[in-house]
Amino acid sequence: MHKSNFVIFLAELAGTFGLVVAATGSIVYDGMMGNTLGIGFISVIHFIGLEATHILLQNISAQNKF
Repeated sequence: MHKSNFVIFLAELAGTFGLVVAATGSIVYDGMMGNTLGIGFISVIHFIGLEATHILLQNISAQNKF
């Protein structure tokens, strides 16, 4: 099944937005907690955001074409 470039663009845009929100949110949350959670927390949340966007958009996104 072929997807139009616009649909693929929207999927990539949504995925990037979700990843940026997850990463930035984890950094802000760690700062609010007084930097007690550390870089490990930030990296785990970043990974969870990456995998969540991949799973949600895997049928639309261009990342499955490779």
